[in-house]
Order: sequence, then C-alpha cells, then structure tokens
Amino acid sequence: MPVDITDRAAVASALGSLDGLRAVVNAAGVYPPTLLADYDEATYRRTFDVNVLGTLNITAEAVPALRAAGGGSVVNFASIDAFAVSPGQLVYSASKAAVVCMTRSLAHELAADDITVNAVAPGWVDPPGTRAGGRMAEAVKAVPLGRAAQPEEIADWVWKLCHGTYMTGETLVLGGGITVR
Repeated sequence: MPVDITDRAAVASALGSLDGLRAVVNAAGVYPPTLLADYDEATYRRTFDVNVLGTLNITAEAVPALRAAGGGSVVNFASIDAFAVSPGQLVYSASKAAVVCMTRSLAHELAADDITVNAVAPGWVDPPGTRAGGRMAEAVKAVPLGRAAQPEEIADWVWKLCHGTYMTGETLVLGGGITVR
C-alpha cells in the first residue's frame, strides 16, 4: 500500500488493524549525494524525514500490533555508510548513523515487550539497474570479497533477524568485508 512514511497519521491510517503481526522491516530510504559544499536544507530534511522519521513512524504504529501478538521483531535498514562513509554521502551517512542509534534505543525500550530491534547495514548491493555509469564496478574493487551483494543475500539476513528471539540492539554489517580494513 502506498503511504507517505513521513506522515505518522497517514501511516496509522494505512496500517489500520494489524492482527497477528510478528515482524516489521523498515526498508524505505533515499540517498541523494551531498557534500558540505552543496547540501541544502531541503535535501537534509527529505533525507532525514524518510530515513529516520519514516522508520520511527512505521515502528511506532506497528508496535501495538507486535505487543498484541506477544512480541516480534523490527528490522531497520541502516547502511555501511554509517560505519565506513563514502565520499559524497554526507547527509545520507548521517541519517543512517541515526538509524543505528535509534535501533539501539528502541531495542532497549521494547525488550520488556519481547520485541527485538536490529538493523542491517548493507554495503554495495547489485539489484537490477545499479550498474549504470560504472560506479559500482569501481567501488567493488575496495570490497575484500570483490563483488557486490545480491539482493537475496541481504534478504536472507533480514529474514533471520525477523525470526530471531535473542539478538537485539545490533546492526549487522553486510559489506563483503569492507570494514575490516
């Protein structure tokens, strides 16, 4: 269902009654390139509104259903850029670092309700259409595994986190080893 995740009332209306909900995956995100010299307030607000506020709104509106189901899981999408920043990703990196911190805070807050909250922080992923311009081919040279992840590899970890019962407050970096350097 289409919904503006930056509008909590719209999220509440769209989600309605969620009987039996056991997992929430916050995967929406925007990543406009920015530098200190060229960022603007509109780009900052849009990036943080979608990446941080949107994640918070979805979680806030889904938690009552998770509580009613006796617990569950929230999985947030952070990014490798929260840990190993990429040039030209100033505002995006900051927003994803905020998601990491928010994940930890929510894990603490929701633990008593048997709700785990974790994040995944993908590095380069190779979905259809991302190879245009040759940027990825150059970037994966720095990845120890020498390639980008396939979407299914990220989805497998998200699936596992949706069904976990003990790990909470963690961010799983899925970067092909790029942060070990």
